Amino acid sequence: MFVLPVAPTANNAFTNRKGGKGYGRVKSSRYRAWLKQADGFYMVQRLQDAKITTTPFYCRMDFPQLRGDLDGRAKLLLDWMVSRGITPDDKHLGGLVLSVKPGLEGLVEIRVWT
Repeated sequence: MFVLPVAPTANNAFTNRKGGKGYGRVKSSRYRAWLKQADGFYMVQRLQDAKITTTPFYCRMDFPQLRGDLDGRAKLLLDWMVSRGITPDDKHLGGLVLSVKPGLEGLVEIRVWT
């Protein structure tokens, strides 16, 4: 089990930049800040040593009470875990459980297993 800060919603992860160099869909400042914060948690918890290579894999995420939906936030967390090599591509995800757990205050508890 490890913890990460709550990700922004998927709807707030990207923004459109118009015209000039770098136009198109870009990561929002809120999403970039969350990625940096999540990477800090990665280093402190030594998650580089916690890699799942067997498939399928399963995941449970316990969130604090939040406004809005959990599934968009879970997608960003899954994408982050893939990008950091913690899990294989999420196309190999065999099951995902999302729940609300009081008392987490801005953190998500994540369990991954095979």
